[in-house]
Amino acid sequence: MTKSIFISQIHEEAELGLIVQQALQDEFAGMAPVFMSSDEVSIGAGSEFMRRIETNLCDCCGAIFLVSSVSLCRPWVNFELGTIWARNMLLPPGGQKIPRIPLCHSGMLPANLPPPLGMLDASLASNAGDLRRMFLALETATGRRPSRLRTDFLNWLARLQALSVHTRRRERSTRSSALEMLISIRSGWSLINGRRRCSYTPVVSSKATKSATCVLCCDR
Repeated sequence: MTKSIFISQIHEEAELGLIVQQALQDEFAGMAPVFMSSDEVSIGAGSEFMRRIETNLCDCCGAIFLVSSVSLCRPWVNFELGTIWARNMLLPPGGQKIPRIPLCHSGMLPANLPPPLGMLDASLASNAGDLRRMFLALETATGRRPSRLRTDFLNWLARLQALSVHTRRRERSTRSSALEMLISIRSGWSLINGRRRCSYTPVVSSKATKSATCVLCCDR
């Protein structure tokens, strides 16, 4: 069975993941398929989602983790990193280590990574030299003979940087909207008969729904 390259990402950063996936597929065509849960191919319709992820985590020859300030707050990155980490710990003496490469983007810097990610040799998506080193590590992992890499890293870097700016703007907008919602809910608190109740009412068309208790913050 051909071992894959695993890309770990959150769904909000799928667009960036697809750019990374395409570059890896172009470079390592025929050597290793590139698994990413958010593409339209890796997990087909009707497949068991977690089973497919587990299978590729256990069979991959290398893994890239897309790391931003947002993805660091999600459990998926550390969950998937832990699987690869355990596989490396269980290797027999002299066994080939599976490269675990954090790829920092959208303002995240390798120096700011918390452990255990900070204990790894991370790459920076805005540095062409880092991207090349990442590909060389994966070339060794796939078993391909050392050769001149075909990837145009400067062109790829421009695409990653443009998307990184867009991603940061979208993440700031998302955080701002969430904060506004929380402030709106918090401002609706009132004390009735010694118990907390929320006067926040969702803006919907149904009068029956308007009278419903806010499930986000009220006692039940």
